Amino acid sequence: MISPSCKAAGVLALSLTLGSTGKIAIAKTARSIVGAVPYALFERERLIHDGSFKVPDGFDYQGTALSFNAAANSLFIANSQSLGEITIPAIGDQAALLQPPVDPADGLSVGAADTRIGGTLVYGDQLYFTKYVYYDATDSQRQSLFVRSLDLSAPGTVRGPFQVGPLRAGFYSGYMTHVPEALQGTLGGPVLTGNCCLNIISRTSFGPAAFALDPVMALTRQNAAPLVYYPSDHATLGAYNGVTTYFGGSDNMGGIVVPDGYGSVLFFGQHGTTFCYGGTECNDPTSPYQGVHGYPYLSYVWAYRVDDLGDVRARRKQPWEIKPYATWTLSELGGAKIGGVAYDQARRKLFVSQLVGDGARPLIHVYTIR
Repeated sequence: MISPSCKAAGVLALSLTLGSTGKIAIAKTARSIVGAVPYALFERERLIHDGSFKVPDGFDYQGTALSFNAAANSLFIANSQSLGEITIPAIGDQAALLQPPVDPADGLSVGAADTRIGGTLVYGDQLYFTKYVYYDATDSQRQSLFVRSLDLSAPGTVRGPFQVGPLRAGFYSGYMTHVPEALQGTLGGPVLTGNCCLNIISRTSFGPAAFALDPVMALTRQNAAPLVYYPSDHATLGAYNGVTTYFGGSDNMGGIVVPDGYGSVLFFGQHGTTFCYGGTECNDPTSPYQGVHGYPYLSYVWAYRVDDLGDVRARRKQPWEIKPYATWTLSELGGAKIGGVAYDQARRKLFVSQLVGDGARPLIHVYTIR
């Protein structure tokens, strides 16, 4: 039997061998597909919910931009414009504070006062992070990437901001994740970054967005390579003022993960099942405020084929021509907004922040990837 990923790549197998691991080896194909990924697609049942743990004080109504720090077995976690570091306790326990929240940019600006930390990533022995303007009505932001020491109290270590690509910063200024080494050739870099669904949505993507990035090279030249995004004139997944399985105007994106051993890229966020612009008349019990509402909400995963993103990187497709092969609901989060996602590749552990999951503070859900 040919795997779904092989079918999607158009590979016709002439001779198949089933090894002791259960993996199918393709002895010969009718044609060579450059960049085809020989891994199975990730499925929902591979994501096992272990439970959750609490975070310390200092992150009320926040808990975004998670990243895993293997050196300390810890998580960096953002509080709007500040960033701290917490331990990873046992399931059901409360994390301890390793580094209190501070401004990781040490006052360096992306051109506006009202900014948010979009994503963080421990890469080598440095901490990379992005910032976005919360309400960029003039669409003026172009720079988004910073780098600094992992020691948040170390002065004078911050560099940035840097512009990583030619598009508006609203496409790049959010979540980040590592790419497994085996997939870097297909996707075009060691890191993925992106952003989605911000205020003034015309400056960002109408759905999941990802760009391959070498963050070290980005400090000297723009190198963000598009893999998937949906600009306003190519809203393939759905219109802003409507709802489809893939997108609605109230959606937001919290993080991205490329699980090793699979041919999939997973986006984590919140998906609205309705659309209403207004205040109390939208009957949204989670928020009475003026704006976009989509109640009831789903805590959601959008799953994409690595091969599809590889086709974009190889210029066989446009970034807006591909769609998810599946979407899933994370029912244990109860429809909550996802603030961030971090991945411990060595232990195959996934950390997902549920905003206001513990009163005003977030809950960190822990998953094992089979």
